[in-house]
Amino acid sequence: KGSLPWGFIWEKVPATPTSGVLNAPFTNWASSIARYMNIKRPEINIAGNYALGPGKSYFDMYSEALRCPALDQQYAQRVSYAVLMTAMPNYAEEVDVATASGILKPLLKPAKFSDLYNDNTLMWDSTGWLRLRAQDPMEVYDPGVIQGGLGNIAYTFIDGGQLTSLVGDEPDYRYRDKYNDVYAGIDPYLAQGTPIYIPRRGPTPAYVNSNTDNAALGIQYGQAGTPRFRHNREKGCNALMADGSVRTFVINDITKGGGKYYNDSNVVETDWLRKYIMIKFPG
Repeated sequence: KGSLPWGFIWEKVPATPTSGVLNAPFTNWASSIARYMNIKRPEINIAGNYALGPGKSYFDMYSEALRCPALDQQYAQRVSYAVLMTAMPNYAEEVDVATASGILKPLLKPAKFSDLYNDNTLMWDSTGWLRLRAQDPMEVYDPGVIQGGLGNIAYTFIDGGQLTSLVGDEPDYRYRDKYNDVYAGIDPYLAQGTPIYIPRRGPTPAYVNSNTDNAALGIQYGQAGTPRFRHNREKGCNALMADGSVRTFVINDITKGGGKYYNDSNVVETDWLRKYIMIKFPG
């Protein structure tokens, strides 16, 4: 009570918990929400399948409310939203975190509502993946291991991976100090008041698949859990905020970079500021 669900956690944490353990019963934020919406839905995913019972369909596992109605019907996945992984952490990803300096500690419990700012973004439209089946909850990415629906359900590469354990051990990448932005005026790619990083769509050094649904068979690292601006002629991304409101963030032309904040022709401007994905410092 008073806290958010886990992004991903095993029903019983394995003796050696790593993100590569995919054959143990687990629950995730999507199954927890579906269970809350309908008590008859199972919450626990079992060993690569789902605890559905006789006569049940894979579609019974997750709620249709978790699929963007604007996602093309060729994409069979049941869930098309991504969540803020520092608020709804992925236990498997967090225990894999390499903290050589010991600065950034893994998140081993979901955030309480008191840990959030009202303007935190909790959930947003994300990528459609053609390779996923109807029973797979959403896109997954797990270094070295990719299995439909079983990987890191709470993984998000939003803002170039700023929130993941893969970017380093600086707590200022994940958390917002209300009174002090250590990167303000120093680094626009890290400052809280500048927009999140969205690469321009185009050939290298831009990103050819920026703001697209993935029609290929592979799952691409740079698209996993990132915002998908599929509304308002490919310029609007709907997001659920911590205060319960829904906001539509917008981007400029995805094929053009540069602007007020970034002197970089390969970065697209948006009104989605970095501080919206940064929760309060622990404690």
